[in-house]
Amino acid sequence: PGAQITCTASYTTTAADYTADSLDNTATATGTPPSGTPPVSAPSTVEIPVVSAPALTVSKTADRTRITAAGETINYSFLVTNTGNVTLTGVTVTETAFTGTGTPPVVTCPAGAASLAAGATVTCTASYVVTQADI
Repeated sequence: PGAQITCTASYTTTAADYTADSLDNTATATGTPPSGTPPVSAPSTVEIPVVSAPALTVSKTADRTRITAAGETINYSFLVTNTGNVTLTGVTVTETAFTGTGTPPVVTCPAGAASLAAGATVTCTASYVVTQADI
């Protein structure tokens, strides 16, 4: 009578867990007596708040390191990585500065950017045709 035992369990969270406000876990204990019906404890619940941490990184590259003539096309790639812990929707890339004299590149993202899971990547692209004034 009066003895205690500690049982443990582990759980690794998934991206789906971050869609709720908390991660709840309820347990009961039971044991087999020498005779009669096994007792079942009242439930005990632990509620752990879920903290969403949305985050993105973008890495821009070009398919050439220099330009030599008007009319050349520079192809840009934008590797977008969801570095947060929640799925992001409607991922887009916006050019924030451009010094070319022609029509600025328009970034296009594939359908995979519509929903980007935590840890996932998507590559968006754009191109620019070099003008004589750029040379």
